[in-house]
Amino acid sequence: MANTKITNPELFNLGDSTSATQLPVMTTTQRTAMTGLSIGEMIFNSTTDKVEYWDGTKWYGITYEAPYSTAGIKDVFGDGSCLSLYQLDNNPNSTPTNNPGNGVWSATAVYGAGKFGNAAVFNGSKRINLNFSMGSLPSPGYNASLSAWVKTTSTSNGTFIISYRDPVYFSLFLLNNGDVQSTFYANSVTGTNAAVNDGNWHNVIAINNGTSIVIYIDGVVKGTAAGSTNLGNNAGFNAIGGRANVGASYINGSVDQVRFFNRVLTNTEITSLQTET
Repeated sequence: MANTKITNPELFNLGDSTSATQLPVMTTTQRTAMTGLSIGEMIFNSTTDKVEYWDGTKWYGITYEAPYSTAGIKDVFGDGSCLSLYQLDNNPNSTPTNNPGNGVWSATAVYGAGKFGNAAVFNGSKRINLNFSMGSLPSPGYNASLSAWVKTTSTSNGTFIISYRDPVYFSLFLLNNGDVQSTFYANSVTGTNAAVNDGNWHNVIAINNGTSIVIYIDGVVKGTAAGSTNLGNNAGFNAIGGRANVGASYINGSVDQVRFFNRVLTNTEITSLQTET
């Protein structure tokens, strides 16, 4: 197959109701070599066994949409980078792409209306302990992103939205003025003027690329600090809504759609997480 832009419109006769449409089949290498692409062009990638489309910047794999009450979307960007997703609809079980595991409430489970479907509702005295390891991050292992939706009116200082400590310490927590702080190993960044404690849903994302740690609130950069290339030597302390290893720092509010990625999210992807449905 020639690695050029698709120019045979007769291959895409979508008006034919009696036959199927066959997309061009190619490997990832062949797809990458194509030039002159237009937004919306589609292929079947024989390397990944997925239908993929070009959005003008990146190829995306197309998957079916499942209701949020089911197992749900495991791999939001179709590239295997979403290591774990906690939808928190009816139970804290994760639907990880690579690492199986689940969560256990430290107190009676409560669920309420979420950003999508239901969400875990915390009252300042409980958390969800995540009893799984995220495994080894691919080289360079310090590339990681953390995303969650949070709704709270809490003004308690240092209450955790997410606390991941296996294999890397990567966390998101609230400060008493509504700002959000993230720590990657020994480096921290504060998202200032965030004011997420207003009782509305906010998307909070932290990324670390080794050079910088950046916090995004609702898709807007709110803080940048020096990043870290040290993963530390942590084990076994992963939690939502609190800090599992000390039994404190519990959040008072709701948390939904917790995701951990083994790479740095692009600006386009960060924007897309604000508008997912």
